[in-house]
Amino acid sequence: MADPHPLRPITDDEFEAWARMIADTYGMDRSDAEIVNQRAATDLDRTIAAFDQEVPVGGVSLYPRVLTVPGALVPVAGVASVGVAPTHRRRGILTAMMRRQLADLHEQGREPVAVLRPSEAAIYGRYGYGPATQGNRIRCEKRSMSFRPGTGFGEGTVRLVDRAQARPLIEKVYDQVRASSVGWPDRADCHWNVRLFDEAYARGGTTSLRFALHQEPDGQATGYVCYRHKGGQDALGNDSSAVLVEELAAVSRSAYAALWRFLAGIDLVRWIEYEGAVDEPLPHMLADQVRREPGEAAETGEKIQPLVPGAGPLPVEAPLLGCAERACPPELT
Repeated sequence: MADPHPLRPITDDEFEAWARMIADTYGMDRSDAEIVNQRAATDLDRTIAAFDQEVPVGGVSLYPRVLTVPGALVPVAGVASVGVAPTHRRRGILTAMMRRQLADLHEQGREPVAVLRPSEAAIYGRYGYGPATQGNRIRCEKRSMSFRPGTGFGEGTVRLVDRAQARPLIEKVYDQVRASSVGWPDRADCHWNVRLFDEAYARGGTTSLRFALHQEPDGQATGYVCYRHKGGQDALGNDSSAVLVEELAAVSRSAYAALWRFLAGIDLVRWIEYEGAVDEPLPHMLADQVRREPGEAAETGEKIQPLVPGAGPLPVEAPLLGCAERACPPELT
C-alpha cells in the first residue's frame, strides 16, 4: 500500500507553504521578510517534508554548524523547523521524519552529532536524544545589583552603537569568544540575519534591539551586549519594567563585568533578565545573589562522550539536545 504521507525534501516553490505550516504549529506567523531570511539559511536538500497529496503537513530540517565542545570544535547537524500540522497528528509522521533524518546522517556518514533546542524536551528521548546541559534564567532586581569589592572592570569603555556599526564588530567578538566557549556554535551570515531580525511586529511589545559595545583604550572591541526594554506592570500593579538581555559576549572577565555594570546603570527599569550558563559568572560578582528561575533540562549525545554544561553563557540558538550514531534507535544502526 502506498504511503499516505510520503517524505521527501521540499523544492524552492514549496518552501513558503512548508515554512508557514511549521510556524503555524508553534502558533506563530511568518512575515515575508522572515521567510526570505529563513530561505537563505536553509539547504533544501537537508529538509524533509511529509505530504498529503501536494500539501505539506509535516517538516524538519538540518543546518550544518560547528559546535565548541571540551577540547575541540565538532561539526554538528542543527535540527530545526520540526512540526506536524494539527490536522495530521498521531499518524506517525513525526516518528517517520525523525527516523529518516537520523538514518540519513548515519548512512551518509555526515555530522556525528545531531543537536536541537526543543520546545518540549520529553518528546525526543524516544528518538535517542539524551541530556547535555541546563538553562539558567537569571532575573536581577537592579537596585540590589551592587558588585563585590575588588571586582575588576578594566580600563575600557562601553558605548551605544547603531546596528550598522555594531554588526561587523560583534561578529568578530562572537567568533573569538565562541572558539573557547563550550556550547557555542559558529554563526554564518545567514544565521546572523535570523539572530538579529528585529521588525516591530516580532518584538512582543518590547523595544528594538540596542547594541552596547565594550572597547579597550586602543579601540579594540572586546565585548558586547544586545538588549531590549520592556515596560509595564504585573497583575498586582507592581512595576515589571525590565531590560531583556538577548546576548552578551566578552573576551575578558573585566569586559564582562563592565558590560554588566553598564546594564545595572540603566535608569527607569526595575529588572534585568537574562538566560545564561549554569556556571554564569555574574552571581559571583555581586554582593547579593540574584534571583533565578530553574532552567529546563537539556540533552545531547556524542560518539565519544556526552557534552557537559557550558563554560560560558549559551547563545540563544545553542543546542540543548542531540543524537549521535551511538545513541540512535537500534533499527537505525
